[in-house]
Amino acid sequence: NVKDLVSVANSEDKITSYQYDEAGNQSEVIFDKVGNRETLMHYDGSTTTYTYSYNNLNQLTNRTDGATTTTYTYNGNNQLISVTPSPLAGEEGGEGEILSSFAYTYDLVGNRTTVKEADGSVVTYAYDSLYRLTNEVRIGTQPYNYAYSYDSVGNRLTKEGVGLKEAYSYNENNQLTIRTVEYLAKELLPPGLKGLPPGFSKGEKEGWEGKGHPPGWEKGKKKGWPEGVIPETYLISYSYDDNGNLIKEEKTSEATNLKFTTTFNYNFENRLIKVATTTGIECMIPIWKFHPAIPPRPS
Repeated sequence: NVKDLVSVANSEDKITSYQYDEAGNQSEVIFDKVGNRETLMHYDGSTTTYTYSYNNLNQLTNRTDGATTTTYTYNGNNQLISVTPSPLAGEEGGEGEILSSFAYTYDLVGNRTTVKEADGSVVTYAYDSLYRLTNEVRIGTQPYNYAYSYDSVGNRLTKEGVGLKEAYSYNENNQLTIRTVEYLAKELLPPGLKGLPPGFSKGEKEGWEGKGHPPGWEKGKKKGWPEGVIPETYLISYSYDDNGNLIKEEKTSEATNLKFTTTFNYNFENRLIKVATTTGIECMIPIWKFHPAIPPRPS
């Protein structure tokens, strides 16, 4: 848990934040007068320095973090049209070599319609008359095609694609409470064994229900899944505090009944400070503090 946190503003309008873990290790973050992170001094003594450049509309055009510089460009409507990260001199890949890139296009009302990546892959988006995303298609590496539906107040109800089905439920505050994810496992029948379910030999050894096949096989047959694949279903539930902060996520496997829980902790300002899982993984979240007169700027 975070033991202490102090913020100090100096005469140059810079903000310095200090954060400590249970062992007393300190990290230090320095912000400029508009809330940008300038320097992050890590627990181990290493330092990351950030620099930013803006155009005359105060739009971010360049961000450097000591290893990578990222360039942002905009069109005549002030919409972001490209993001291009590349390594600095002396870093892996060589100075100026593009690590990745994203080029964006928009429709007349400002909805993003395409994203093109450096490898040529393209994602296209379609919307309904209320500007809600209804279809998302990726062509290129890791292709997919997803369709979305919504309720009368705009909450997403379903997401469906090849090998994937998702459904969403909400409470009276329109907060997501249950997400059901059903997908097809990639285990296929080996040649010559089309009459047997996937994992038959493995199932005999592991004693899957005495049937010699993995959980979910019978369910898949009844639902008409393609021969040779197994559906797996996860039920994910969400809980919130009185301030609307997500405090717990529970993911349960229908096939194995294994449950994975993630908890979220916040400070008095409703800022996320800790994420913990049932597997023992804990992540301390740095708390960025700002002068009361300076609104936080995402970086």
